[in-house]
Amino acid sequence: ISSINRNLQGVFDALPTSSANDIATLLQRICRDRPESAYESAVIGLVNAFAPMRLSTNSPVIELSRGDRTIRVRKAALAQVQQYLKDSGRYGGNVDGVFGERTAEAIIAFQAEANIPQSGLPDLNTFAAILARIVQAQRQGNN
Repeated sequence: ISSINRNLQGVFDALPTSSANDIATLLQRICRDRPESAYESAVIGLVNAFAPMRLSTNSPVIELSRGDRTIRVRKAALAQVQQYLKDSGRYGGNVDGVFGERTAEAIIAFQAEANIPQSGLPDLNTFAAILARIVQAQRQGNN
């Protein structure tokens, strides 16, 4: 993934999460679902799947906490989540990569609609659910 980040023009980070555990979890899911695929194919598939959420510039990694959970994401990735939630009518705040109660409430509402755990954090499940909806909208737009 680091090689892809260094070699793809206009890409600073190919994945919206900076958590090694999140990346390992995603790769584990891909390898479990497609045991015939080579590991390298799984990595490329993961990076390609998240193409709509690639970050083009450096952005600080921020820690977000809610309850007893803390996650680390890039500020620009949080802004992408805010923009998606705003575009879909779930969020009325600023798209600034700042995590506050309005962002958490909008994330919880989205997570409830998507039938994923309602942490209020832009975690791996939330990124994947948003990505699935982006891809679905793109496919519908191409038909």
